[in-house]
Amino acid sequence: MQPVLDMQQLTEQQRRSLARQFVQRTRGDVLAAWPGEVRFPKRDPIEDTYNLTGEHQKLFRDVLDFTRETVQNPKLSQPRQRVRYWAALTLLRSLMSSPLCANMSETSRP
Repeated sequence: MQPVLDMQQLTEQQRRSLARQFVQRTRGDVLAAWPGEVRFPKRDPIEDTYNLTGEHQKLFRDVLDFTRETVQNPKLSQPRQRVRYWAALTLLRSLMSSPLCANMSETSRP
C-alpha cells in the first residue's frame, strides 16, 4: 500500500513517481475508446484579432526584432538555429499571453 502524500510537501522523487501515474487523453482518444455518448462542448473555430498600441506595441516590436536577430544569425549551425527558433517562439507566445509572463519565463530559466 502506498503512503498518503502531502501534495504541498512533495520531494522531487515523489513528484516524478506521481507524474508517471498520470495519463493525458485527447478528445479523439476519448471519443474512439469510450462507448456510448460522450458530451464535449462544441468548438468555435473563430479567431479574433486585436491591435497592439502604445507601449505594448513597442515592446512586441522590440522582442520580435531581438528574436529575429538571434534566430537568423548565419554563424550558427542548423541545430543551434532550430533551438533558438523554438526559444524565440516560446518567448513570443508568453509575451502575447502577458508581458509579466514573458519576463517571468526569462528570469526563471535554469
